[in-house]
Amino acid sequence: MTTTMSIATIVRTLRIDRNLSLRDLAALSGVTASYLSRIENDIKPNITINVLSSLCRALKADPKLFLDDDLQKVLVQPIDFKDFSYYKRFITKDEN
Repeated sequence: MTTTMSIATIVRTLRIDRNLSLRDLAALSGVTASYLSRIENDIKPNITINVLSSLCRALKADPKLFLDDDLQKVLVQPIDFKDFSYYKRFITKDEN
């Protein structure tokens, strides 16, 4: 198995996908927001297995995602809008 995405990219992608701020993720994972920021900006790329485990639990992510290139490709697949009717249900209108 090879990986093409950095831990920083995976954590940021998952956090944004789950609509979490750095503070939200910090509260869920027990990792400080400043440390998460350093992780996401690749300033502190060598994180411990305990921190990675906490992030996986908080993000509801399989730890294999950080190790498997094929799983990473699924994470960043572009959306195909050919069948837009399927995607309509995910779009909400603000009624205000």
